[in-house]
Amino acid sequence: MPQHVVKFQGIRFFFWIFGAFCIALSWESAAFFLFPQSDRTQKVFLNIVNQSYGLDPDFVDYVPYRYFENDEGTRKVILLNIIGIIQHVIIMVVSFGTLFYCAFKTYSTISKHKGMSIKTKELQMQLFRALAVQATIPMIFMYAPLLFLYACPLINLQLGAMANYQTIMGQLYPGVDPFAVLFLVNVYRRTLLNIICLRTTSLKESSIQENSRKYEAAVSPRGDPRRPKSSTVSPRC
Repeated sequence: MPQHVVKFQGIRFFFWIFGAFCIALSWESAAFFLFPQSDRTQKVFLNIVNQSYGLDPDFVDYVPYRYFENDEGTRKVILLNIIGIIQHVIIMVVSFGTLFYCAFKTYSTISKHKGMSIKTKELQMQLFRALAVQATIPMIFMYAPLLFLYACPLINLQLGAMANYQTIMGQLYPGVDPFAVLFLVNVYRRTLLNIICLRTTSLKESSIQENSRKYEAAVSPRGDPRRPKSSTVSPRC
């Protein structure tokens, strides 16, 4: 749908950036206002900081994710924290759902479209596979670790310093994400392998050889099936 490209050009492009900033601001606002600190969370925090990190708690801040508290033997639900977790989960579901929806629509459009050439369709399928992998990478490196971290208070599981796995996985995600395009798109993969293996064959030469093989496979003239007939006529002597 090239008619929609105009929605991402000019001043409209900044509205998309502003929308993403608003979503990030809503996440930070929920973490700040819906997860208040208390004397009980402060005690737990001091214990974790002293045992796991050996840091001065006066120079470290935290966001307490908890859903229940015991008050004189009675377990009470902390409504603010529940609302905050629901807000976080909604953002993750909407963002991942958008990726899944776009991937499905891309695949269905490529499958139904019959007017493109074989080379163009092959390139589109390579980009689709890269998109599918790029949609899976944040699920592994961001969504799943966060959901597990949010589920720990429900089962009363204290991770301590092990909770840093979520930060490490989040930092790995931007570095791993480009590899989907580099290895799944043929042109990028050949270029990368040429650089790593110090090959002298240029990308242009390899492309010409591949196109030549495809042409030889597509043309089956009489006589030698491996060579196409020449379209020129040699003059008589």
